Amino acid sequence: MVLAAALLAPTEGKAQPRVGLVGDLVHAYAVQPGESVEGLVVLSNADDQPQTVRLYLQDYHTDDQGHPVYSAPGRHARSNAEWIALGQSTVTVPPGQHLAVPYTVRVPADATLVGTYWSALMVEPVEAEEGSVAPDRPVVTIRHVWRYAIHVVTDIAGTGEARLAFVRPRLLDDGGNLALQVDMVNEGVRWLRPKVWLEIYDQEGRLAARVDGGPARLYPGEVVRQRLRLGSLPPGAYEVLLVADDGDAHVFAAHYRFVVGPR
Repeated sequence: MVLAAALLAPTEGKAQPRVGLVGDLVHAYAVQPGESVEGLVVLSNADDQPQTVRLYLQDYHTDDQGHPVYSAPGRHARSNAEWIALGQSTVTVPPGQHLAVPYTVRVPADATLVGTYWSALMVEPVEAEEGSVAPDRPVVTIRHVWRYAIHVVTDIAGTGEARLAFVRPRLLDDGGNLALQVDMVNEGVRWLRPKVWLEIYDQEGRLAARVDGGPARLYPGEVVRQRLRLGSLPPGAYEVLLVADDGDAHVFAAHYRFVVGPR
């Protein structure tokens, strides 16, 4: 079979995001079974023309490499997509103005609900097709689609265990210095948003350095990789305390030892 590729003249649309979001990309609620809560998605239109936006729900999780995965709503075991009712699925934001779109989260009256449930409320501007069709040949128009994902998180208040495991720790070369790489795994049923840092102690028990980690958000079952740069350390033995503090009663830690040899 011969593909008539020469007949397809691709043109690239130069769409830019004209509609933005006001506020956080995470809407979190502490709820009880049978309870309902109201939320708002606030859109802003900086353009001089009205802009149409589509809103819809998807499930969200990350794969074993930490990459985001979006899928049809209601399939993930901890999806709350079926609890969420959108006030409108398509709206038009007037030029230079804001528009608030309501939604309602209705938690089932199910006493077996435990821990955290979540999904992604997608906001996708509806862009007009760009490019013209030549009379003697078809045209393939390539459009950049800008979309935003608002995470709608529901915690069944006072339920579920929070557990965090540190796995696969490795010392790596970091441009001639050292870096500690470790995977953090949420083994519980509650989401975690810990602040992560590393304390390095020398042979005398003195604090040699403190290294702050990157931001972390872990839903149940997810993995986040941290790579903490230790900098230049003199030769000697060191003890390391890796801390993840969720900002409440949940503080997790791991203890490591390593030796830096002469260069």
